[in-house]
Amino acid sequence: MRKSARLIKAPRPYTPGVTQTSPESSLLQYVQERLGRLELAKRLQVSEDIIGAWFVTPADMPNRKRLALADLVQELTDPGHKK
Repeated sequence: MRKSARLIKAPRPYTPGVTQTSPESSLLQYVQERLGRLELAKRLQVSEDIIGAWFVTPADMPNRKRLALADLVQELTDPGHKK
């Protein structure tokens, strides 16, 4: 059986400098912009160096820290939260 050329997808071309941001990096960036890296590290009970490493390799973030980060985002986006 012959496959139609229309059904075969061509590989995506490589575009240097264009990267996809992981959800963890986006959330880390959001909280860091709101609280600062030092406060973010304190709230997640890790060093500032660990926060920096997670920006580079988000997959290294343990699940318990992802959940804590999600809690921080919820706290910051809650309308009743004082800034």
